[in-house]
Amino acid sequence: MTTGLVRWAARALPVVAAAGALGASAAAYTTEDLKRDARAHHARMMQTLRGVRITQSTTFTAPGAGQAGGLQDLWLQGDRWRIEGAAALGGAGQGTIQSTTLFDGKDLWMLTMGMKVKLPGGQGPAPFTAPWGSLPDGTEVVGSDRVSGRDCWMLRHPVMPRNRAISVGPTQVCIDKKQFMLLMTESVLSGRTVRTTMSDFRAVKGYEFPQLSTTTSNGTTTMTSKVTRLEVGVDLPEDLFDPAKLGGAPAGGARK
Repeated sequence: MTTGLVRWAARALPVVAAAGALGASAAAYTTEDLKRDARAHHARMMQTLRGVRITQSTTFTAPGAGQAGGLQDLWLQGDRWRIEGAAALGGAGQGTIQSTTLFDGKDLWMLTMGMKVKLPGGQGPAPFTAPWGSLPDGTEVVGSDRVSGRDCWMLRHPVMPRNRAISVGPTQVCIDKKQFMLLMTESVLSGRTVRTTMSDFRAVKGYEFPQLSTTTSNGTTTMTSKVTRLEVGVDLPEDLFDPAKLGGAPAGGARK
């Protein structure tokens, strides 16, 4: 009996050791590792696709206030990107609010309400194609998950509230292991769980892009965005990524 146990242990130990090594390997995957792999993947993607333009149609739903719509355009070229958005303020005739966010390959800029500001690293938005580009300090890879039927890395980071009247808890971010695009974010804002999920991935020249984004607040849908146009191989003018061409008045010490 003792001899049989020894033989079983001799066979089992290498398997247990290998499993432990795999677990340690997964646990050792850091945010810096993810950024490195994501940048390499993104560089290959952009070399294949060249200029990319994505248009999304967005519907906002507020309880008791009906629905409002908006449009968003995203341009990608190399490691640079630009997002332009326009959202209706309310009912007919109430106007729209417009904003532009631009990453010129080095700095992040935003233009809204006629004011231009240079944003600190990690404190501005990033396109769903490159969520790793705006991870703040303190972000950690905490494991793996599966969202929208896809394997992803789960990250966790604290969020600094921009408005002290709004309490913001830690944020979870899921980044697709294959495409390194955003799959899910989840935060607690003033006691409400706000979750955005990307889904309906479709292939374009070997690379997959989500076609649908859904945001919920405590389980109730508050926003949906659908891709209405996705073009690749587009010749994009340099002015699109030049912060000096954004216009607007400098704010908060931003440089022109």
